[in-house]
Amino acid sequence: MLARNRAAYSIQLTRGSREDDAKAIEALESATGESVRLGKRGRERTVRLKRDVKFRTVAIVEERLRDEWPLDIAIEPQRLYPAGALAAHIIGYMGEQQDDLTSHQGRPYAVGDYVGQTGLERVYEDSLRGWDGVDYVEVDVRDRVINEHP
Repeated sequence: MLARNRAAYSIQLTRGSREDDAKAIEALESATGESVRLGKRGRERTVRLKRDVKFRTVAIVEERLRDEWPLDIAIEPQRLYPAGALAAHIIGYMGEQQDDLTSHQGRPYAVGDYVGQTGLERVYEDSLRGWDGVDYVEVDVRDRVINEHP
């Protein structure tokens, strides 16, 4: 296997006033014991504060902070290359789409989508890219699947 995906958790802030943003970040730092840096204030309403956080941090945000502060958890794909730098120049890499909406073979890309930037990742982007969608799975209290709804 040359590459695989895994789910990575990110913490996002829906911006308000500078004062409210600072209080939310202070609450996050206090609850998790981790430092957080808010970048330059741009036009984005939602900003990523931390990427690839541990599940412990996700649990703290969900249990203690989410109801009181404009913090949210996003699940993003993270590309892993088991062989490391071996053949990296051939495999290429994935990165976030930077342009406004564009499309490849009739399938739209939005800013923030992960796409092949170089190498095989770029050449085979249309073949490797999945389709957006949702599967609803009903489970019981023991996490056993009861029903699936596509």
